[in-house]
Amino acid sequence: MRAMPSATHQDLVLLFRSHPELVVELARAAGAALAPVDELRERGSQVDSPLAPHLALQADLIIEGRRRGRVLWAIVLEVQLGPDPAKRWSVDLYRASVAYLLRRTVWVLMYSPDPKVRRWTATRMFRDRPRLAPLVVQPAMIPVPSRIDPVAADPGRIVLAAVTHADPATVELALRLLWTLAPRHGERYIRLVMASVREEVLRGLLDKLDYDESQENYDEPLSEFERRGSSFVRGRREGLDLGRLEALRQTLLAVADARGLALSREDRARVDALKHAPTLRAWIARAATTPEGTKLELIAPEA
Repeated sequence: MRAMPSATHQDLVLLFRSHPELVVELARAAGAALAPVDELRERGSQVDSPLAPHLALQADLIIEGRRRGRVLWAIVLEVQLGPDPAKRWSVDLYRASVAYLLRRTVWVLMYSPDPKVRRWTATRMFRDRPRLAPLVVQPAMIPVPSRIDPVAADPGRIVLAAVTHADPATVELALRLLWTLAPRHGERYIRLVMASVREEVLRGLLDKLDYDESQENYDEPLSEFERRGSSFVRGRREGLDLGRLEALRQTLLAVADARGLALSREDRARVDALKHAPTLRAWIARAATTPEGTKLELIAPEA
């Protein structure tokens, strides 16, 4: 019986499913000779083994590259959080099954945020059959951003960089972006980023991220007329405030879920209704330091 994937595993698969172009870029960087295509399409991740049709294989993600509606190649992505000796056999089956189904070349791409797992996959997993080894995503293939333009930033890329490199500076950039933009899947991305760093590092980052919002730069490359308008200034500030509050709420719930902290339905309703950023930040800090598996007490901080 296949073990249930962890929340981190599922969040990583969601990230790649939401950004199939990242899968293609990483496969090319790892050495896959992929012909240009005009469409990327996810196909069902469950396929039948050509050797045993009754045996269903469950991959993490399968991406087809198509041109003018015709499949040219496919990538099977596997997210690996720990060494799994059985993968040396299942990888062969994934590749063969999808290739047999599509009659096209198929690459298997392995991603792991753990350097030990990457080394094991690249050097030991197929030590006796190196030509069958999957492509392995290496940190050098994922650039580390030095700064972020919230207008042009791609949350998926920033989150993947934070999880892969796990250095405090990149994690801070990712959290600031997620707090500012509150993108789709933001709560799961925040949980994913926070799971990539040690608890003491996370505590320090949460303290550091408690910055003075009055110092935010609200200027955009707009005309002077647009920037002078009170409706723009007020609307821009209100919009950013609402987005920031929603990101703080998502962060609080993500930390609580990642640490197994109990929150009642009433407490979750309080979080959803709260519009006071300092209180939300205080609760995030409390969630980061409350012992795992216990109840999170949402006590309003003293004024």
